Order: sequence, then structure tokens, then C-alpha cells
Amino acid sequence: MLLLLLGCIPSSSVLTPGSVPDAPGQGAAAYCEEAGRAAVADPTVPADGFAFSAAEVLGAFAIPWTGTWSPYAGPGGTADVSLLWSDGAIAAVTYAMNEPDSGSMAQGAPSADCPSRYEIDLLLSVATDDGLLAEAVNTTLVASSAAAVSVDASVDLASVGGTTRPAAWDPADWPVNTLSLDGYGDGAALTLSVGWQAASGARGPELDTASGGGTVETGTTEPSGMTEGVGSMSLTPR
Repeated sequence: MLLLLLGCIPSSSVLTPGSVPDAPGQGAAAYCEEAGRAAVADPTVPADGFAFSAAEVLGAFAIPWTGTWSPYAGPGGTADVSLLWSDGAIAAVTYAMNEPDSGSMAQGAPSADCPSRYEIDLLLSVATDDGLLAEAVNTTLVASSAAAVSVDASVDLASVGGTTRPAAWDPADWPVNTLSLDGYGDGAALTLSVGWQAASGARGPELDTASGGGTVETGTTEPSGMTEGVGSMSLTPR
């Protein structure tokens, strides 16, 4: 039962909300920028400018899902996923296109390349029959149409309910270790990708120039992060 969020690389023809353009005068590209955000009081009524309601999205996706679990290590199995909405906040978010204009960014009108979307707060739960995953996490379901949604969530290592743990690195070496859950729904099909992400804010010395002799000593820089896939699942309504 999962699904969910968005993201793309901006170009002159494919534009993504929140994308950051190149600096003016350096091949600046058009990009999408949030233009409005309004709370949805009645999910059964389409928000202004929307052709569908949040209730349509919830009816199609906030349901139990089940399907095939394919861990990257070990035998396959089954997975049960659900998206549970219980009066969580719903926002109707609109975007407008920004385009370079004489070295500055001028906001334009809403465009098909900058679709409006609902952002719906709900609970995502994921469980696999091998015990690797037994997670429940608050997240946001993003819907750009009544039949296309995305979601991403992360669970800190200390809060992981299943047995999965990073295998490619020692968690003690990283101050941040999170299990990522990324889902996409299209019609009556749902896919979910699961993986570990490590991050560090600590850095070693990058460059140390000696005061005499003109010699230069270089140090090492700790990697900014590491990733490790856990598995994926293909889901249909339960």
C-alpha cells in the first residue's frame, strides 16, 4: 500500500517543482516554483484549479496492498503495505514557471509542465513475510493526478521495526543511518523500493599548507554518504 512523491531534472522541456536553475547568464533554464498552497477542508471537493479531488486519490491508494517482495539478498517472499489516512492534513499546491528574463528570473503563468498536486499526510506501513521489514511511518502522499502518486519516507536505524540492517558499512561509522521507502503508484499498480542511506556531516582535513618550504600536504575527506539497496516490491490492491 504504498505509493508516492516526485522529482525530475529541469530542462527547457521538462520542468520540476522546486528545481533550481543555473545562474543567470550561464545557461539559466526555466524551472517550476511553488506559487500557492491552500489547506483542503473538504477532500470530496476538487480544489480550485484541480480536475480531481483528494478523496479520489485516497479512494484509489489509501487502501491495503499486497504483492511480491524481492530482497536483493536472500529468497523472495510476500509483502503487505497500507496507506492509512485519518484526517491528516491535505494541501493543494500550485506551481508557476519561472524563465530567464534579461539576467533575472521572471515568474510566468501555471503551465502543463508545472502540474498542481495534492500533498496528503498519512501513515505508511510495510511488512514482509521474512521479517526484514515491519515499519510504520508518517509520510506525505503526493498526487499530480487521481491515478498517479508518489511517496517517500525514511526511518532512523534506531526506530526500524524489522530485522534489516546495513551490511555494506558499520552504522557506528556514520552519524546518520536511515531506511528509505520510496513508492510510486500508477493506476492499480504500486511499486516500492527500499534501501539504506548513510550520511555524515563530519569531514577530515582537505588541504593543509605548511608554513615553510612551500610544501603542501593533502588530507582525506570522509565520503558524504553511502547507499545500499534492500529490495523492491510490486503490489496490487489486497
